[in-house]
Amino acid sequence: MTRFAVAVHGLIEREGRFLVMRRAATERYCPGLWDLPGGGVQAGESALAALHREVAEETGLRVAGVAPLLTHTNLTQLPERQTVQIVYRCHPGDDSDGIVRLDPAEHDAFEWLPLGASGDGLGEMMPYLAAVFARGVIPR
Repeated sequence: MTRFAVAVHGLIEREGRFLVMRRAATERYCPGLWDLPGGGVQAGESALAALHREVAEETGLRVAGVAPLLTHTNLTQLPERQTVQIVYRCHPGDDSDGIVRLDPAEHDAFEWLPLGASGDGLGEMMPYLAAVFARGVIPR
């Protein structure tokens, strides 16, 4: 039986750039791939609540100005799992100090890429992030 999951991710903009993070080499799921902050929606949790929780857990940032940007259905793990991934455009909130604090067990690097970046030269990335670049939805 196929398991269905919902994940949320933040395309966090700051000063004409957006945040990407590399999953740690020790991660069980997709080690070494570039990603946006985010993760799974828990039972009983709204997508927006999950976005705020996951971004805070993974980066130490609090976000504001949240708006849906893209929905991607990841079919690469069928027949075991299908994941719907919602990417939100947002920015660090006024109550956030703007300092990215990574948990080295989850992510080992981050970059602030220029808005409109193509993703070329970034390296291997999560399928939904590749879709973000391919669809040209990153603001300029």
